[in-house]
Amino acid sequence: MGMMFAADDSAFEDLKTLFRATRAHQFDAALVGTALRVATHPVSATRSVWDYVAHGKSFEPNARANIYLTCEQEPNPESRILLSDQTDALGVYRVEVRWKLTDLTRQTMLEFAKVLSDEFQRTGIGEIELDTWFRGDSSTWENHIADQFHHMGTARMHNSPTCGVVDKNCRIHAVTNLYIGGSAVFPTSGHSNPTLTIIALAIRLADKLKEKRA
Repeated sequence: MGMMFAADDSAFEDLKTLFRATRAHQFDAALVGTALRVATHPVSATRSVWDYVAHGKSFEPNARANIYLTCEQEPNPESRILLSDQTDALGVYRVEVRWKLTDLTRQTMLEFAKVLSDEFQRTGIGEIELDTWFRGDSSTWENHIADQFHHMGTARMHNSPTCGVVDKNCRIHAVTNLYIGGSAVFPTSGHSNPTLTIIALAIRLADKLKEKRA
């Protein structure tokens, strides 16, 4: 995922600045310099307009993109949710989330970046330049990673009670009448939003419970 924008010195960017200023009736001395740059680079300034009008293409000369990677993590037993020693206003213990990154996670990200970079060069789309913290043997790489607030896998599904918390029907192994119907049962996290999978699991669980009551 990324955001496309023109280079700061792009004549097309200057043309857009002129258009916005004219539309808003905002004129100042700096706008004169902008107009002069457009006038001295007419081809660069109007190329995108022509591509859009003639071919229906949206293109910005010297365009750049910030690319952000959303990555699936491997299951890690060191990542877990616990009860902390702190309590809330009602005296209920607060949750402590321990989210641990691993070297495998970083290697997965690096491998994806390499494949994407090679594909960009092969197809002629452009070049990818990795941030310094990403491409080197940086000890601070974890500081640049953020989670997506999708806590899952803490009650993972497995046929064996030694490897998971619930069975294939979302029933807790140790309790005959207790079920979990959320993303906590996911064996792996995936990289996309879990909502639809949670809904599917909830519907399947509801059908199983209705069968038991029938």
